[in-house]
Amino acid sequence: MKFNMIHRARFALPHPLIGVALLSLGCQPPTTVESYLAIIHITPAPGSANVSPTTSVSATFSEALDDDSISPISVWIEDANGDALAETINHDTDTWTLSVGPEAPLETGQSYTAVFSTDLVGSTSGHLLQEVRSTFWVGSGGGGGSGNTAPVGDAGPDATVLVGETVTLDGSASQDADGDELVHTWALLEIPPESKASLDDPNAVTPSFLADQIGIYTAVLMVNDGESDADAADYVQIEAFVEESSTP
Repeated sequence: MKFNMIHRARFALPHPLIGVALLSLGCQPPTTVESYLAIIHITPAPGSANVSPTTSVSATFSEALDDDSISPISVWIEDANGDALAETINHDTDTWTLSVGPEAPLETGQSYTAVFSTDLVGSTSGHLLQEVRSTFWVGSGGGGGSGNTAPVGDAGPDATVLVGETVTLDGSASQDADGDELVHTWALLEIPPESKASLDDPNAVTPSFLADQIGIYTAVLMVNDGESDADAADYVQIEAFVEESSTP
């Protein structure tokens, strides 16, 4: 069992992935972060075929991971029978990427699954929202022809509301090319200081929360089709404000 940690000098820049995600939404870096960790992207994508027998599966997270949470108990590769394989684990703290690969070449024509468990913890946040399983097929003889297509999550459009309003998020536009029923998992990634906002049902298609303070609320949605998660989470920004009273 090999376990390698990659540490390089950090640049004096905002967190690269959270910064990119939030700037793409037009909002500032978060002031208050809920205690959740999220996977932003997985390579190779869930359901991939013709994967190299020596490939490593890499997951990019929403922040750097707590090194103490990384072990063969929290991330592993298993075969089609559910048996864990001997593996090599690498954590790149610059790109917030965790990679897991086999110590010996995988068997061509077989399926394997990389598992990222809820034991993984962010350096400043809490644990992974839910266990993420990414299945792939090795070599040209793999089962990718009948493999699963990863779903695509859609957290809905950004919006502005008045303080005190109940906000209903909408993930109904999420899609699955195979027509599979989707499981939705939501979390509030950013809330204003002093806010006590929380989702009434994190697994609903349209969960709600109370916008109780002025500021930015950023929600993240991950969907799963019963076989794999979406390749990336989707985000939506809600901005709450107080309507200015007109003076005579």
